[in-house]
Amino acid sequence: MNDLTLRIGGEGGEGVISCGEILTKAAARSGFHIFTFRTYPAEIRGGLCMFQLRVDDEPVLSAGDKLDILVAFNQEAVDNYADGIKKKGSIIIYDPDTCPDTSKLKRKKCYKVPLNAICKEATDSIRGKNVTAVGVLAYLLGIPMDVAAATVKHQFSVKGNKIVGSNTLALVAGYQYASEELGLKRLLQVKQPDNGDKKSEQLIMSGNQAVALGALAAGVSFCGGYPITPATSIFEFLTKQLPRFGGHIIQFEDEIAALGACLGASYSGKKAITPTSGPGIALMSEMINLASMAELPIVIVDVQRSGPSTGMPTKTEQGDLAFAMFGTPGEAPRVVLAPSSVKECFDIAVMATNIAERYQIPVILLSDTSLAYRTQTVKKFNLKKIELWNREELNAEDAINFQRYTITKNGISPMATPGTEHGEYQATGLEHDEYGHPNYSPEYHEAMHKKRYAKLARIEDELKEKAYSKFRPIGSKIGVIGWGSTKGTIEEAIKKTEEDGLKVAHFHPYLLSPFPKKALKKFISHMHKVIVVEENFTGQLAQIIRAEMNIDPVSLTKCQGIPFSAEEIYTAIKAEVKK
Repeated sequence: MNDLTLRIGGEGGEGVISCGEILTKAAARSGFHIFTFRTYPAEIRGGLCMFQLRVDDEPVLSAGDKLDILVAFNQEAVDNYADGIKKKGSIIIYDPDTCPDTSKLKRKKCYKVPLNAICKEATDSIRGKNVTAVGVLAYLLGIPMDVAAATVKHQFSVKGNKIVGSNTLALVAGYQYASEELGLKRLLQVKQPDNGDKKSEQLIMSGNQAVALGALAAGVSFCGGYPITPATSIFEFLTKQLPRFGGHIIQFEDEIAALGACLGASYSGKKAITPTSGPGIALMSEMINLASMAELPIVIVDVQRSGPSTGMPTKTEQGDLAFAMFGTPGEAPRVVLAPSSVKECFDIAVMATNIAERYQIPVILLSDTSLAYRTQTVKKFNLKKIELWNREELNAEDAINFQRYTITKNGISPMATPGTEHGEYQATGLEHDEYGHPNYSPEYHEAMHKKRYAKLARIEDELKEKAYSKFRPIGSKIGVIGWGSTKGTIEEAIKKTEEDGLKVAHFHPYLLSPFPKKALKKFISHMHKVIVVEENFTGQLAQIIRAEMNIDPVSLTKCQGIPFSAEEIYTAIKAEVKK
């Protein structure tokens, strides 16, 4: 096989996620391309956890639809996932001691693997049974034992040699059991690709890590934050790495204070970022208004989760689009961007910082839980090719009569760093004149609104093809539009339609505000039908397209806390074709 999808299920605290993470790293280090998805409850322990890994010798677009292997750590995993095994040749591996009810396993290809007993015999404990499962799966996937062992060592090295040794024994025991007792003889082994030296060019990272790296590459030197699922790992990553580059990071008492500090850092000339999620960005709304009024560059990363309120804080959703675009009192221009892959999390983080600095405007980067924790292999980033945009700084000539908010055609005015001679100015939330002095006259309020909104008019033209991706085969009459993390799944669904002889186009904007009207208008011209795919309940992007483009698209939504599958989108496209 050259494309394999496996799922590990069990109770929170059993090591399901760490089992998947170790296996993922080992597979990637063996030269495979990987794509992961995970879901787990909000509680620290207990509840059903799931980790899905797709392995291929080519780049992977989605987490996969049909399972080749299910590993069940407990009865709940059998009860919830066994019915999903419908692919011919798929197998289920389960521990008979923890999965006593096998009624759902009838007519399925099953293998009893006593993970607890194997681990207990090897290590005198069952705590490493998840690593025993890694050993079993590493054998089945054709991952060399030395690679798997090195990955386990790296995973547990901070806990000392004793823990490393115990987990290595658990790994070896699982590997040997699979090779000697299961009788599969690597029937599901993925053919290892011949990448040669290219293996060293592959990075393994999550979407959150890529956002943090992109911020560093863009020159961000200050981060203020408050921990919130699922954005916390961005803050944790920058806590370790930002000081290495001379930057500063501070945890504040809440999201309001975090963004307030970032605005202060931006005012002082620093590139600043704050990571949060839906409840956090709701609290930040007045500070977003202040950034827009005072024309302060700032990047806000909103890693969306299922809402409203606390909702399902560990589940994925694309429910914050309308708030990101419109969700503040008054009319405050801002830019909204959305990456669609781990690599694009890096690229869009750089783009967000650049736009914020050049246009002196708040920029919201919309990720989501699925993308945040998704792990993919990506090529090494070429840092030498990164173009950095900077804010327009005050020069000596302008300093004589400095007008911080002087009205210009493009809305961008020179900005002074505190301490610049003759560069003093007021940055206030009050409406103001060119100097920043409060001014409430009707003329100035309208003139300043025009100035602030003038910035948005140029962004689509300046970004050009970087504002979206487009695929439109000649003769296509059906178009699919998506945003954010749905891109790869949509692409995979369209590949399925190609096998049926259908020509389906795909438009995926990265720039959501200001909306890329010119490009989308050209895309939908001559289309008979447009389908908008998004993971929320009300079809927020579809509503925006309906209002902006004066068309009535088909809204395909999913609001279950889990992403679309390619099969679901493919089925929806086929259904629309038949209408």
